[in-house]
Amino acid sequence: MTVLVVIATTAALLLFVIGKGLAVQRHRPRTGMEAMLGRLGTAKTPLVPTGQVCVHGEYWNARVRLGDAAQQVGPGDDVVVVGIAGRTLIVERLSEPNQAV
Repeated sequence: MTVLVVIATTAALLLFVIGKGLAVQRHRPRTGMEAMLGRLGTAKTPLVPTGQVCVHGEYWNARVRLGDAAQQVGPGDDVVVVGIAGRTLIVERLSEPNQAV
């Protein structure tokens, strides 16, 4: 009886590990610049329309998306990466800045 339990447990574990391995193989790795799309960050300088942001612990040159030039992004504002132009991230403000009441 003990042998059957050990065999069943080992078989279940093996199937689980193989299943997870195959699932990982199906996903295309996201590295480099394409991995930046959709990432959240914080503006470190005013983006008027260009400045610097910190995304995933790294400082990047960034600019506000064309057409959103009127959108003011100040230091500390949360931003999301919506595009890439060369080595410059194109961002937009995630939400309206907090206003004092």
